[in-house]
Amino acid sequence: MRKRALLRVLLAGLSVFAMASTVGAVPVVTDCPGGSCDLQELLDGSSITIGDKQFHNFRNFSSTAGGGALQPGLPLSAGSIPVTSQEDLGAFGVDGEIGLLFKFANAVVLSGQNTLTIGWEYDVTVVGGNNAIVDNTLMFPGGGIFQGEMLQSTADTALGASLQVLEVVSNAADEIVVRKVIIADEFGATPEIAHRDFAPFSSLHINTALTANGGPQDVGATVQFDYLVESFSQQVVPEPPSLLLTLVGLVALAWKRSGADRSAKLGERSPSFGRRQTMAARTKLSLRDSARLLPFNK
Repeated sequence: MRKRALLRVLLAGLSVFAMASTVGAVPVVTDCPGGSCDLQELLDGSSITIGDKQFHNFRNFSSTAGGGALQPGLPLSAGSIPVTSQEDLGAFGVDGEIGLLFKFANAVVLSGQNTLTIGWEYDVTVVGGNNAIVDNTLMFPGGGIFQGEMLQSTADTALGASLQVLEVVSNAADEIVVRKVIIADEFGATPEIAHRDFAPFSSLHINTALTANGGPQDVGATVQFDYLVESFSQQVVPEPPSLLLTLVGLVALAWKRSGADRSAKLGERSPSFGRRQTMAARTKLSLRDSARLLPFNK
């Protein structure tokens, strides 16, 4: 019976391990209609929770554009910016972080004299645990300044065009924790990923502003961008293999103890044990008979 019970425990543990192995994605919960969000729905009060981080209280959106003939759809509306969860940003070189990807629909293109400024704010808060936020990454790989089809660098910024993202991270006391800037026309010297570590916080306020300028009309420059990502540290969860090793160890220990108990009980019932008891009884009987036959007992 004990062997069967241990077998059931092992099978149950293996099934838990199988589920843990298949459910590898960080859980995502949102109250946006239809399960996907755009920035307007988040501004209207919806939120996105990824793992132990809730992205909420979106506010203060602004979008202005000017400078002659503009691309259709400019200035951008909040409803035209899908916001999607990013459960693992290993592809960007920041394993273990989660965040939001803001997608600018149809890739924004600004030509001579065009200008565009976009901004928004939101909070990110730890929920359901004590794991504090200890770092933040701003990624803006989806943009650049071009002349014709050539991407420009620091060696050729006389075009007058510009593109930059400013992110200011503050704590609950409205004190600046970190300030990061990515400038697209300095891609030759400034990486497209800006990462900062800082002291632990349970809640942070994020203020993001993107500004773009197509430059003078006669230089033939264009500014293009289509998305940016803002991410934060994520709680570390034990790997499923470690759970399996723990389970196997416990089962093996229980099995060993059970085997020792069975050996003791089987030894008491074994034929050799019975023979030893019979021989001992006969020896005692022979000694008693011998004692009665001795002369001094008569």
